[in-house]
Amino acid sequence: MVWVSREIVPKVIDRRIIDGILHAFGPIWTWVAQGYRTFDRVIVNGFGDGIADATRGLGRSARPLQTGRVQDYILLAVVIAMGFIALFIGLSQ
Repeated sequence: MVWVSREIVPKVIDRRIIDGILHAFGPIWTWVAQGYRTFDRVIVNGFGDGIADATRGLGRSARPLQTGRVQDYILLAVVIAMGFIALFIGLSQ
């Protein structure tokens, strides 16, 4: 029995059978992993980076509107409210 565990198991079962199975499926799983990596980099990270870029752009374009004067903010709120009222009156006719 000791001879089997020293000679047969490492040489036949481990090196030929188990390693053969691993070497057969290794390239397939490498291809799958590379596809997942591409999907993650292009779709997942691309979407996340796109959201961050859009938020940054919106903040930069809104920066001139941020004057710190309450009167400007009230005027903007009144103009927006009047626009909504005009829109609703126009849609109701």
